[in-house]
Amino acid sequence: MRVVMTGGTGRLGSAVLRELVSRGAVVGSTYVSGATEGLPATFRKVDLADAAAVAPAVRSLAAELGGVDVLLHAAGRTDGGFDELFAVNVRAAWLAIDALRGELAGGQVALLGSIGALKAMETPPLLTATHGALLGLARSLGKELGAQGTRVNLLALGPLTEGSSSAISPHLRTEYAKHACLRREATPEEAGAAIASFVLSNTYVTGQGVALDGGL
Repeated sequence: MRVVMTGGTGRLGSAVLRELVSRGAVVGSTYVSGATEGLPATFRKVDLADAAAVAPAVRSLAAELGGVDVLLHAAGRTDGGFDELFAVNVRAAWLAIDALRGELAGGQVALLGSIGALKAMETPPLLTATHGALLGLARSLGKELGAQGTRVNLLALGPLTEGSSSAISPHLRTEYAKHACLRREATPEEAGAAIASFVLSNTYVTGQGVALDGGL
């Protein structure tokens, strides 16, 4: 399976990437910072905040892979103002989907977000708003692209032990662990395995927000 993803060098993104490859996928990914050495993928360095750069980057990766079966938007900002967060978290996702929508017939789009998009929680408001917007995209595009067999979903994660969850206060992370069924946060590797399993096996779920949160 051929996967074009964004954000493949982040703590979660690299865990997802490695898991995808271990399960037989070939991956091409964008990145803006972080080391690519040792990661088994084709990379394109691109600032996803630059709207004009998104479509050429994902099209180039798809061409190098010989096509695309899955588009995985794993990139995301956790700091900054309204424009900075929406540019990377939402606009870049939309531009990537729009650039590849024809090639994704029969394939899948997976958008990574947080559980705050699905449940009322004390989470950073602007960050949560971007993930709510991704859920709206998943629902609308799931319907629009369903006729061509494309599945579109938001995968909503709870806090992780490492990575972008550092944007959440220690108090809130402690409260999350207290109320989650498993009484703990996931490791990036656990989250990566869950994400890879979903995107490589899903043939029917679409237009949904799928909780990967340890039972909150």
